[in-house]
Amino acid sequence: MKKIYSLFSVFLGLFCYIHYACAEYAEEPISFADRIVNFFILVALFAPFMLWLLVDTIILCFIFFGFAFWIYMIIDAIKNEKDNDRIVWILILIFLHALGALIYYFVRKRPRKKEVLAPPMPQAKSNEDTVQ
Repeated sequence: MKKIYSLFSVFLGLFCYIHYACAEYAEEPISFADRIVNFFILVALFAPFMLWLLVDTIILCFIFFGFAFWIYMIIDAIKNEKDNDRIVWILILIFLHALGALIYYFVRKRPRKKEVLAPPMPQAKSNEDTVQ
């Protein structure tokens, strides 16, 4: 079915092109109605292809940003983990790829970020400090 649609769209597109070419060669002005009809025919033919182009672009963006996130998590694991933990997390990141990067982010990176951003808790004064 897809092949039939593709062939039909090619033939209809060629028809619109030939119609324009013949009209220019014969020096006949193309009527406004013909231009509108040809425009909508071309839009109807190429709209599914434009939709697939949009879907492909969105998928490629997810792949690119997922890969960048994965690399960022590997670099973070190399810089911030201790020796044994570093090896384990790098293996998890390599074998689980994007899922491993998400696991690492929520288990290690995010809690570490909260520790850095949290203000230190005030300590209560003990009686020993006031006695001296």
